[in-house]
Amino acid sequence: MATRKLYMKFLEQYVYIDAEDQAALAEMRFVCNRIGESGGFTDQEKAFFDNIPLQRQSFIQSCCHLASQEFESTVLPVVNFSITGRGKQVVMVEKEEFKIEKAGQKSTTSSFENTGNELVREQLPLILSWAMSIHKAQGQTLDRVKIDLGRSFANGQAYVALSRATCKSRLEIKNFRKDKVKTSEHVRKYYESLG
Repeated sequence: MATRKLYMKFLEQYVYIDAEDQAALAEMRFVCNRIGESGGFTDQEKAFFDNIPLQRQSFIQSCCHLASQEFESTVLPVVNFSITGRGKQVVMVEKEEFKIEKAGQKSTTSSFENTGNELVREQLPLILSWAMSIHKAQGQTLDRVKIDLGRSFANGQAYVALSRATCKSRLEIKNFRKDKVKTSEHVRKYYESLG
């Protein structure tokens, strides 16, 4: 979470925020934790600040000063996105307005003018992630997958879950046990008869 001004200040310094740069992310979290805080550093914050390389300390100090003047009500999410072809990037998600005409009333003016005939919904346009059963995932192709095989019970269920992933690098397997990978006896006999 950061304010627009803090995010822009970090972009001025780093050009873009690399999701793999743990030092830059830690510094950004440190600064953003100071939003609305006008007091001095705690002992823990002082220890963190002292470990920042000297060439970046003045930048972080100016960011902390800016953060102290910002308000928590202006904070927006900063999200680590995995963008196909461009790797991982840290991006601030801005609020978007969605206008909906009230039923039965047509607006004759430009969509940018407020005529009173429309409803406005403000939203952070993020794609939600969710859990689904292996059965529901059957037939889907998923870019990022975290699979829990702990409660896998049916023949072929582990295969169906694992084969949803598009690549190994974005596949995480939890609770894998050899006995959770089951094959139908009919399928096994068929393949044995081929060889």
